[in-house]
Amino acid sequence: MPTTGVHNGHYMRLYVDGTAVAKATTCSLDMNMQTREIAHKDTSGAAGGYTEILPGKRSGTLSSDVLLAEGDSMTALFTAFNGGTQIAWKFSTEVAGDYRFTGNGYITALRLNAPDNENVTYTVEVAVDGAVTHEAVP
Repeated sequence: MPTTGVHNGHYMRLYVDGTAVAKATTCSLDMNMQTREIAHKDTSGAAGGYTEILPGKRSGTLSSDVLLAEGDSMTALFTAFNGGTQIAWKFSTEVAGDYRFTGNGYITALRLNAPDNENVTYTVEVAVDGAVTHEAVP
């Protein structure tokens, strides 16, 4: 049965070359659209001299604190960041009937968080590149 309302829990992964290298402990996906204004000078037509708002350029940012997968995941993340390699991401609850957001992007910030005597986490920011897909989890 799909979750309704607020998604309780999430399943967010980062992939480099098809391999899951990190999972989120916290995550946010911000999607924006910069609209365009079109001013109509013809006052006799249907537009009547009004300003019309049209869809414009879309952008998005994925920000997440992550734990790394087993193996050499830090090297994979750093190499993708340093080399400007596109990575894939998936954000979902993974409950059948819920929705999954997927996309690609480039790492724009990579931070290591290492408190004394605690687990190391990483903060990753990804600039979304291309379309974000939205589909039901099978």
